[in-house]
Amino acid sequence: MPLMKLYNMMYLSYHDIGVDSITRMAVMDKILTSHFMKDENGRFVIEGIKTPQDIVDSIFTFSQGLLKIGDMSMWKIERAKSKFAEDFRSSVAEGVRGRPVNFSYLNEEYDPEGLYPIDCRVQLKTGRPAYIFSITSADKANSTTATIYYFEKKKLYVPSCAILHDKIAEKPRLRLEEAADKILQNPRSAAERLDTFLMKYENAA
Repeated sequence: MPLMKLYNMMYLSYHDIGVDSITRMAVMDKILTSHFMKDENGRFVIEGIKTPQDIVDSIFTFSQGLLKIGDMSMWKIERAKSKFAEDFRSSVAEGVRGRPVNFSYLNEEYDPEGLYPIDCRVQLKTGRPAYIFSITSADKANSTTATIYYFEKKKLYVPSCAILHDKIAEKPRLRLEEAADKILQNPRSAAERLDTFLMKYENAA
């Protein structure tokens, strides 16, 4: 019986799944070997299928291998999230110009259960606080909007600034723009313009 090949109908590149280090390459090689798969220029293949049962077994093995390879794409997502967090912290640290900051802040007095976390609390020169939020998704935009309105209902007015990291869907963005005092388009602009925003509330005191 002629040699048969079972081909993956999707092409996956190492770039797409973030295989950019020796460690990740080693993981990829281990997945391919343990699932009897080969990489033929981005096309994953199982060879040596001779019987109907071989086809059944190979489909199962092949699917399991693809799932594990797909899991590697999460590395890229997690790495991006980590980079967002680093950019946010560094841009805020630069932008506040020496004002005291507290990242991952919880207002224990008004939010004892921690349902409305604040990405960063800045202490203004007047002693008042200002809240700064990192917006990485539509869900984060919605939760930040809810947080701002929650503290308003508690009669605790705190100036709020939201720093965007990505394009946000129109409706969540519009709701956030209505709630926040200031929207900055990216971490770089935050580093440059955050001081001006904070000074506005210090001078108004």
